[in-house]
Amino acid sequence: MENQKIKIPLHVKKEIIGYLTIISLYPSKFIGINFNNNLGSFSNIIKTEIPDDITPIQFCNLGNKYSIMLLEETPYQISFNPLNSYDDIRIIPTILEKTSSVYESFNLPLNNQLSGSINFKSFAGKSFFDVEIDGERSNLVPFEVRSKKINYQQHYTNMIGDLAQAVSGILFQQNTPLFERFYFDDKLRNTHYEDYIFLEYLFLDENLPYAYEHIRKNVYVNLVEHNETIPTSFASNLGHSGLINIICSPEYLHKTEDPPINWPNNMKKFVPESINQSYYEDSVDTQENRLLKYFLESIDTLIESLLNNLDKEHNIKERLHLFDEKINEYLSDKWLEHVGKLEIVPMNSQILQKKEGYRNIFKYYLNYEFGFRPQWEEIEDLIKGYERKLSELYEFWCYFKLLKIMEKLSGKKLNYENVFEINTNQWTLNLNVGLKSRQTFNLNVEDEEITLDLFYNKSFMKNSTYKSYSLNLIPDYTFKVNFKNKYYFLHFDAKYKSKGIPNDTEYNKKDHVYKFEDVYKMHTYKDAIVNTKGAYVLYPGNKTKIYRMEEGIIPSVGAFPLTPDNTHEQEEHISKCISRLIEALYLEYRSKKE
Repeated sequence: MENQKIKIPLHVKKEIIGYLTIISLYPSKFIGINFNNNLGSFSNIIKTEIPDDITPIQFCNLGNKYSIMLLEETPYQISFNPLNSYDDIRIIPTILEKTSSVYESFNLPLNNQLSGSINFKSFAGKSFFDVEIDGERSNLVPFEVRSKKINYQQHYTNMIGDLAQAVSGILFQQNTPLFERFYFDDKLRNTHYEDYIFLEYLFLDENLPYAYEHIRKNVYVNLVEHNETIPTSFASNLGHSGLINIICSPEYLHKTEDPPINWPNNMKKFVPESINQSYYEDSVDTQENRLLKYFLESIDTLIESLLNNLDKEHNIKERLHLFDEKINEYLSDKWLEHVGKLEIVPMNSQILQKKEGYRNIFKYYLNYEFGFRPQWEEIEDLIKGYERKLSELYEFWCYFKLLKIMEKLSGKKLNYENVFEINTNQWTLNLNVGLKSRQTFNLNVEDEEITLDLFYNKSFMKNSTYKSYSLNLIPDYTFKVNFKNKYYFLHFDAKYKSKGIPNDTEYNKKDHVYKFEDVYKMHTYKDAIVNTKGAYVLYPGNKTKIYRMEEGIIPSVGAFPLTPDNTHEQEEHISKCISRLIEALYLEYRSKKE
């Protein structure tokens, strides 16, 4: 069987300088399907509307535009064959500037040809192929590395949104060292990353789209009084102000022989030709709606600014265009035409503080307007370029999901000071690790209070209080369940990988399950880390499995699904399992104590 191959001419100043070749190291099942286009020549490669998670190279139609599609965790051979000799040639510089670990040179130059192997590992997203010759860059050839995980694009968006929400949570954490600085209005959004992460969070379905749709159906209005002058015969009612106006405006009076019934005698048969009459109508021109309109217009301006300032081929532009369409759909609503300009922010408005929809918008407005965007450096490193290392993003995301689960189980509000290491001078954040990351929760088990500590990236070493009897081990998340004179560990690792297996009941459908090698790693934690009673994989899939050593739930290893587009039900399931594990630990402790 033959391999898939793409041969791409590269240009500098519209002149071809050589050919870049990408070859899959796996045989192709599409033998003889060849074609040429403006990008180059394609051998043993199909055009497709829907990419799969198996074929190493595809030419896929994304939004009425075909693009080269590669696959994560897949090796390729890449080479550049120049047409002339050059003093200095650099292959794929755009990719290597972001991450050099994906490429390994063969170091076997042949006829001035450069070649090597490239494997994007767990990076997914868009980037560009190019070369640099004697200091000049060639044209950029766009491609996308797709993840083998189902719905990875939606996973990415959901994870970024949740992590942005975690960062913005610091804004309202009154005991953090940054809280007082929130009131400064100097805008510190210095990078596109900061704006983009805010927009990803804002446009999650449950955020701005939900809030605005709720307002659309329940627009807040004020009852506004209007006065108009009308002929007396058309008047339907006459109030106190109307009577006062009659007396104060004698020029509008005329004498008649047939005054109205019960007309006052002291008016001496003088009646007005016209009177001022009040009427009332609902008005959407309220301060609350003015703030809403101002916020929508500000977001529209932000999106336009990003679109104008980002590189032409930047991968997030597709997302920005979607955001732009959505915000312009909102601003085109007719009712907003009757809403005026914001002149004062009604900070004490009960509508903004309590009314569904409006209170959400007010929160987003505060986050945006006061410019509080602390830079989470670890996340910025993962998404500010063209590639997204989903495995590390997933690790951060799972951590906050576990914190959220424990918040709910214990009823304790999360302490952000322990979650992040905060630099108040540079407004930067990084996650605390090891002992610094300790979050303590209290749970009630059979009317007894149990203290539980959650650590992120806690090291276990041979000569340490937290002991591994062999090698240094660092689980992603560790629960330390404390009793009076004893403690036990439960460990979790985030693994953004799964494998598809045929569904038992539905034809042509796959279940996504954990990988066996990840469960092997859990055995390592359970066996090597002293006082460990369980170790479990968190992965994007739909199958839970617990391997029990005995009849009880502990000791055990296993895997729990936690998928970024299916979290509520899975969070509830993990919450129940954690409760069962802790209860089992308590019962074991009590039985040994007795």
